[in-house]
Amino acid sequence: MNTVVTQALATGLPVITTRHSGLPEQVVDGENGFLVDEGDYRALAERILTVAEHPELLTSLSERSRGHVELHYDAGILIERQIDAYEEVAAAAGKLVRGVAGSTESGRLRSSLRQSRSSRGRAGSVDPNDDPEHRSSDPGDRRARSSRSNDGLA
Repeated sequence: MNTVVTQALATGLPVITTRHSGLPEQVVDGENGFLVDEGDYRALAERILTVAEHPELLTSLSERSRGHVELHYDAGILIERQIDAYEEVAAAAGKLVRGVAGSTESGRLRSSLRQSRSSRGRAGSVDPNDDPEHRSSDPGDRRARSSRSNDGLA
């Protein structure tokens, strides 16, 4: 996964790129951007001109770009999938998931994720201000208070 491409899509920016590595998983040709073959500079130029000459196309690609990221790259959903995978592995290993020491922690994490989503207004919303490095030092700011909470979860 290319982080820059994901960030561009999250802002609603359509991406025009080559069919290289994992990029076709992120950019769906004609849906949230365009893919061209590597080395095909003519096709790349054509796609750039197509988007530049058709502003209505830019609008529809932009809407689908943002939606693609919300659907496939929401951190909360990805973490829940990872927890589910760990629980399946633990169960397959013959352990009772409820008896595993980490199961309380996974429940606490799921609860924190749900609470975080509801406080943001909707699942999948991407807020660059949620980055701990950019949190306010103002004691009245909700994000600043949550980063200093005793439970260790921001």
